[in-house]
Amino acid sequence: MSTTEPHRRSRNYWQLAAPFAIAAVAAPSLILIWRSRVHSLDWLAGVLGAVLIFDLPVCVLILIARPDGLSLVPLTRSPEEKALRRALRDRAQLSDDEFYVAFYSQSGIPKEVPGRMRAMLQRFLGLPLAGLHPTDNIGTAFADLDFAEVLYHLDDEKGSLEQYTKAIELNPDELNYYGPLADIYIRLNFLAEAESVLKEAIGREKSGDKAGFNVHSLYGEIYMIRGDTSSAIKEFETAKKACDKCNEKGQQICFFNLGAAYAKANRKSEATSNLLSFQKTVCRGAAAQRYADECVQAQELIKEVGGQAVP
Repeated sequence: MSTTEPHRRSRNYWQLAAPFAIAAVAAPSLILIWRSRVHSLDWLAGVLGAVLIFDLPVCVLILIARPDGLSLVPLTRSPEEKALRRALRDRAQLSDDEFYVAFYSQSGIPKEVPGRMRAMLQRFLGLPLAGLHPTDNIGTAFADLDFAEVLYHLDDEKGSLEQYTKAIELNPDELNYYGPLADIYIRLNFLAEAESVLKEAIGREKSGDKAGFNVHSLYGEIYMIRGDTSSAIKEFETAKKACDKCNEKGQQICFFNLGAAYAKANRKSEATSNLLSFQKTVCRGAAAQRYADECVQAQELIKEVGGQAVP
């Protein structure tokens, strides 16, 4: 069993026990004050009786059974946790296959990895995550979740990293292996490792290799995370050149990437043009659900730069 699970359990236990400890003092005190007003001499019996009546049965139940159903934790949840719990409950509940198709089918990540990650988070949180989206900020909602502990148990994630690393060692000129490896590093927030992989890929890139699209798109993503918009634009422009017409499945994201980067750089005309292309090719078709968040962002960014969004 992980060390994270007992940590969360202990926190919940004290949140449950504390109110009863307060009641153990408050209730007898109120009775004592009441009895003192009628000048009773058996105040001690009143105190002990109140403790026995109000607290002893509950405290025994907590110490022996510690039932999950008896918890005051919902009263102590942060607004972020409450909002995420509502979203998880209200969204469509996706199976592992549906989860992969909706969010990862074009990522190059092995099919079992996202499901494994979701299952591990579900185990640590003790919460159904069939409504989870990759953009949900679990770290903010569940402040006591130890991501290092979660990652430690992700053997499939480690296996995927090892498989792609070995594939590159055996065939270093095959650019298709570099993008998925870098993408896993980015998702795990290992940006330095991701950048190292992408630099090696760019060093081996040949003219006309379509795998360069994924490589440069991911490098642009790293620059955006770091706030280097100018470098991100260069990478996104290179990615767009690599995919030529960019009409193959998954390639249309280049219009959103470029549009968002141009908008951040205050290059309004170019931002509007690319974001409109993204809206017309993605947000009206079968991919609209998969790129739902990006479609909403594109709409908002077009308005910010003064353009006219697609209705």
